[in-house]
Amino acid sequence: LSSDDFINRASGLIDCPVDKLRSVLLNHDDVKAKSLSYYEEFVLRTAYADSSFQIPFGIVAELNGSARSSSIDIPYLNKRGAKVWAVNASAGQVDHAIVPEGKNLELCRTTLERVHGRDNAFILGYVPDNDGDRGNFVYLDEYDNSAKILHAQEVFALIALIEVAHQALRGEEKIAIAVNGPTSARVDDAVALFGAEVFRADVGEANVVALASILRDKGYSVHLCGEGSNGGIITDPAKVRDPMNSIMSIAKLYSVDGLYSLIADKLSIEDKEKVSLSAIIKAIPQYASTSMFEKEAVLKVRSREFEPLKREYEELFEEAFPLIKSDILDSYEVHQFELTEDRVGIGPDVREKNSAGGYQIRFYDKNGVSSAYLWLSKSKTEPVMRIMADVKGGDKTLYDQLFSLQRKLVEEADEIANE
Repeated sequence: LSSDDFINRASGLIDCPVDKLRSVLLNHDDVKAKSLSYYEEFVLRTAYADSSFQIPFGIVAELNGSARSSSIDIPYLNKRGAKVWAVNASAGQVDHAIVPEGKNLELCRTTLERVHGRDNAFILGYVPDNDGDRGNFVYLDEYDNSAKILHAQEVFALIALIEVAHQALRGEEKIAIAVNGPTSARVDDAVALFGAEVFRADVGEANVVALASILRDKGYSVHLCGEGSNGGIITDPAKVRDPMNSIMSIAKLYSVDGLYSLIADKLSIEDKEKVSLSAIIKAIPQYASTSMFEKEAVLKVRSREFEPLKREYEELFEEAFPLIKSDILDSYEVHQFELTEDRVGIGPDVREKNSAGGYQIRFYDKNGVSSAYLWLSKSKTEPVMRIMADVKGGDKTLYDQLFSLQRKLVEEADEIANE
């Protein structure tokens, strides 16, 4: 490819007629333009929107030299009426690590804060991963006039709330969403405000997409699915995540009549007229959740198979539970995941032989209300376990207790399984 005569060299390697090669090269720009045009129309379709839809605010697009630098982002957002401040917007202009989490959102955060100081229309910023299918966000907190990072689980809960509210506003019934096992239960609390149900599958985008399809066949209205633990939403008829879909969801608050007031009423936000993204984020049920990309959430293990470790883990947990039992952690229920199935029950009889599926222990308080959960899954590509804790109310002390317990149980189970 770097040679001056690469077309001739390539032609010598494959049986490609010269006239066809010339046709491809001559039509390339036209085909690319048609592809991008179709993509723009598709984004509108997944948002239940038409060509008149507007995004009436400014957005910082910190693209980190990703694939989205060559995609529709900037022209599409401008066409929809958004002001765009682009950073690292040339393909290959990679400025930081590719996962849009934590410190990798800091450039976008500081840029939004600075640009907002010049033009208060700028209230949102996003950073995609470098293949361009996932994006996480920063927003301008109007209460202290500072830009803040939204964690992946917070982004997912926010978008899920907006989407199910929009479905309810449209008069849809039997609304549901499909998520993966380690999606924070904050999404359950958020969408329950509109009577929507949450169904879970094992880790893997293909699993939640397949589960959404199964639910539609059962009569559910499923517009949104995705992996809250990893960030990014999938809105039907799309089958992959896309940060443009998330931006369109947030824009609905400003562009769909009655949507913000409906959400504000459910969240008990006093001012139901002036749209405030900050007010919604603040009012969404709070949880303390492990990021799947934290170093502490990844444990190196000797166990090559998940099943022996699961058996030891179950025994250790049953011994440990009486020591942590309280009004908040009064009882528990085990959920074992196999592809699109969420199986309730403890022990190997509930799961497939040599199961590689995820494992969740869901806690309930003395009133039978879900209060927290622990998650465990094994990477299918490397000898590591991914663990997390999710605690309602954001109780940091309880979160630290549960996360430490989970880490201890997994390390001990791995040691016993390999004796």
